[in-house]
Parts: sequence; C-alpha cells; structure tokens
Amino acid sequence: MNHQDCRLNRIILAGSIIFLFAIGFYYLMIDPASLYLDSANASPALAQTNNQNEIVDPAVDSDNDGIDDSVDNCPTIPNSDQVDANQDGYGDACVSTSTRISEGVLIGYGFSSGFNCEIRKKTTIGDNVRIGVSVVIHQNVAIGDNVVVKDGSIIESAVIISDDVEVGENVRIADAAIVGDGVVIGSKSLIGKESTIGNGATIGDNVIPEFCTQISAMNTLQ
Repeated sequence: MNHQDCRLNRIILAGSIIFLFAIGFYYLMIDPASLYLDSANASPALAQTNNQNEIVDPAVDSDNDGIDDSVDNCPTIPNSDQVDANQDGYGDACVSTSTRISEGVLIGYGFSSGFNCEIRKKTTIGDNVRIGVSVVIHQNVAIGDNVVVKDGSIIESAVIISDDVEVGENVRIADAAIVGDGVVIGSKSLIGKESTIGNGATIGDNVIPEFCTQISAMNTLQ
C-alpha cells in the first residue's frame, strides 16, 4: 500500500472515530436524557458535575468515602479528606501531585495516574482511564473510555485511542496512529507513525510495526 492510499484510509477511519467521540460528548454535555427528576419539586434539573467533566447523580458515592460523586475530587478511590495539595482539581489519591496536566485538557470520570506523568494541551481523555508512572501524553491526543496505559509509555501527538484498550509498559505510539476498540499492546512495542490497529487486535511484546502499518481487526502481531 502506498503512502497516499494509507493516508486516505486513515482519514476515513479517523473521521469515523472523531464523529463517535463528538456524538458521545454531545450526549454527555447537553442531551436532555442527561436530566434527572428533582424529587423535591418534581421539576427537571441538571445533574451536578464533578471537576472531571462528567455528569453524575449527586446521591451516588461510588467509593463509599462519605463524599458524593458530584463533589468528590477522587470519586473512584476513597479519600474522605479530599486532599488536593497542588490544587489541580484532582484528589491526590487519584492523581499524583507530580503529574502535570496542561490547561485545556478534558478528562472524564474516574481518572487516575501514577507519579511524574505529563498530559499536554488539547488532549481529551474519557471515563475510567488509568495511567501508570512516568507516562507522557502529548498534545491533541484523544483517548476513549476504560483505557489503561502502563508505566513509562509515551503517546505522541494526534494519536487516537478508542475504548477498552490496554497499553503495556514502555510502549511508544508514534504521531497520528489510530488504535481501535479492545486492542492490547504488549510491553516495549513501538507503533509506527500513522499506523492503524483494527478493533480487537493484539500486539505482542517488543514488536515494532513500520510506518503506516495497517493491522486488521482481531489479528495478532508477534
């Protein structure tokens, strides 16, 4: 496949994924279905939002720490003290004080990170995303829901990672790569620039696909 055909396929796939992200964001932020009924006066009221850009039911306390999710700065890990030493809006129990989050980054519900991570500007991260120690996420990255990025991994600029993805330790995903739903990437692998990994594919340890590699859905690359 030549580079022109590769880029055309990537544009089509990336457009589809971005469209789905946009639809999800629309329903999250403004769809009327996100209204709940206020039992006190039987009138619709918008659910309160916590500091992680997620609409939540104020009566729910997912981590049983005595703080409702609607105001809990770390709603998935118990932290009744609500300590946020660097005042970044994320409780220290969820996000290390050594993690640097640039302005304009959008992060969903249930995010957690290890120490010494960096998330750069114009990046969007979905719900229930966990990143390990010393992870770097460059600018203009889009990460879906239920994603795990393990220690030492680097996600370069304009990468798209869909839902339910696991990225192993010390992985590098190069610029503008696209990772489909349910993909598993083994440790110390390098995903080449502008590559596309189809839904449900598995990449083994120490694998280095070439530039603009196309890996079909459900395939395994060792």
